[in-house]
Amino acid sequence: MKRRLLALALLTLACSEHTPRSDYDDFRARTAARRESACNAPVGGPSALADLRGRWLIRALLKGGIPLGLRITLDYADGEDGAPPVDYVARFWLHTQPLDATPLVETQAHVDEDGRFILTADPLNLGTDVIDSASPVIATVTMDARTLDADQWCGDAVGTVTSPLELHLDGSTFAAHRDDDGALVLDDLTFQCPGDPCAPDMGVPDAGVSDAAVDGGPTRPDPPDLSRYPSVRRDLTGDYFFLGALNGAIAVRLWISLFYREGPGPDGEKLATIDGTLRAASDPVDAPPRMYFSAPVTEDGRFEVWLPGFKLQVGAIDVDADILLGAVTTDGGFCGSATGQARSPFELPITENTTYFAIPWMPGPDRPVDQPNACPEPP
Repeated sequence: MKRRLLALALLTLACSEHTPRSDYDDFRARTAARRESACNAPVGGPSALADLRGRWLIRALLKGGIPLGLRITLDYADGEDGAPPVDYVARFWLHTQPLDATPLVETQAHVDEDGRFILTADPLNLGTDVIDSASPVIATVTMDARTLDADQWCGDAVGTVTSPLELHLDGSTFAAHRDDDGALVLDDLTFQCPGDPCAPDMGVPDAGVSDAAVDGGPTRPDPPDLSRYPSVRRDLTGDYFFLGALNGAIAVRLWISLFYREGPGPDGEKLATIDGTLRAASDPVDAPPRMYFSAPVTEDGRFEVWLPGFKLQVGAIDVDADILLGAVTTDGGFCGSATGQARSPFELPITENTTYFAIPWMPGPDRPVDQPNACPEPP
């Protein structure tokens, strides 16, 4: 009997130690490989002057763990004879663009006697695929480079994303590899100088909050104000394609399944609740749910869904956040906005600019066409 009680106590203790913080630590461990590079490779030599004319494939890791691939050509500037210091003309493309496309940016690099130089791309249009955004990502990027040899240069990058949201890129790294014949594969390349220390895995920034507070669970934020939107309670049972815009920028596509029920309340009123599951829209139809939730529904069809520890891979980035969805029921589904806090790919508050619309959907490869990502504004 004592052994059974001891085993039960140990099991209870183990369960009590399973916290939102430990969930996030597990998530960081599972995705560590995505943030690793050849940072333990032998240290390269100091920067040295070399002939850098040619075509280069650049792999960068932007702050927040966002990968980026670029192609750059370097040619002597007019009148350059190769004697140090050397002036180059640099032309930028996304690595997915053909080289006969118009360069995104054309700028100059002034390489000193030690092979060090600065490349500034302003503005640099990174397209929509970088963070799966509805509008192109526009950034100002400055690359501080050192030349390892005639086939490699690398360094740190700073800058700012100016659209569709504002983010600082300080702490980003890159490595450039000569690719004159176009044979290199981006994913096979490093994204920082060999021998540079591994980037610290910062985990959850404390933001002035003690570990005890974090381990006690995330704080539920105030709900978004949806009072200007009409709502009517009705049966929402079914599958829905959810299209959202995180802070108005990062596209989020989910498959949400709802079961709606009504029943009498203690005073004879009619109560309603929803039970739901959440999956990525790309999950196969037999995939288990990623999250479960339940929420009461008001008389006019409004409800809130609290999703602490929400995790989803969006393209090449991992989203990790605590999100509160506010919802109104429409004739064509439900919609609303959200508040909360994101930890990845960036530490930033989730504002009411985070909007979404969910419409009935048959789960599968076919996606709705021209689906809105926000409630229609009332007249």
